Amino acid sequence: MSNRMLFTWLLLASFIMLFIPTSLANKMQLTFFHIFSKPLSMGKSICFALPKEKADAAERIVQNSRYIELRNHLANTMQQLKEQHQKVEELSGLRDRFAWKGVSFVIADAIAEFQGLQRHLIISRGTDEGIAKGQYVLSGNSIVGIVCEVSERTANVRLISDPRMRIAVKIAELDAPLILQGDSEAALKAGILPMKYKVNIDDPVYAMAKPGVLSAPVIIGTVAACKNDSINPLIWDITVKSACDLKNIEEVSVIVMNIQN
Repeated sequence: MSNRMLFTWLLLASFIMLFIPTSLANKMQLTFFHIFSKPLSMGKSICFALPKEKADAAERIVQNSRYIELRNHLANTMQQLKEQHQKVEELSGLRDRFAWKGVSFVIADAIAEFQGLQRHLIISRGTDEGIAKGQYVLSGNSIVGIVCEVSERTANVRLISDPRMRIAVKIAELDAPLILQGDSEAALKAGILPMKYKVNIDDPVYAMAKPGVLSAPVIIGTVAACKNDSINPLIWDITVKSACDLKNIEEVSVIVMNIQN
């Protein structure tokens, strides 16, 4: 019953508004505007204020120096854990081999230095980590040099490309020891090898095992060129290319023997 009465009153009001003069209708519209303008404007300001307050709160959080400091610390810690995990994975295969029993691989950062024909690395490990003169140094799972000078926290590594370097090597499965000598950053010389031995391009060249220093042969390079020697045609003139890019070494592993694990 009440709904019908409400409908009737609304219908009657609409008819009244329809037939009243225009001037009176305009006055009623202005009166309605003045009465409800303030509540409407307050609601609008509240709607616009909410996002701004949220933005101010977010800005206070972002600009908080302590928050930024902790965030950066977390990022650094996660990156360090990731690098340590990768290093463990890289070394796990080497440690599982019988030939590397009792051997420690000390990882170090490296900076290459080239002074004329002299070529060496400065690495971030020294006697405090068990580094000693004469130890072999790996990069990319290949021999790249030998430790020549050591201090408590750093060491110098003479690269295989240094003309002063001499390393006992063998080519592939040939039973013919050679002495590899540094010649340049991209090439090394291996001699003297009689012509009776068959040598092929890309044959692997291994640093030979050396008691107390290297427990098993490790690749050092590959045969890049092989031709008759210009002075003695009965021997090979062999050029060897390093198995690792010696110009872009950033990290090495020093082979430290007789470490109890």
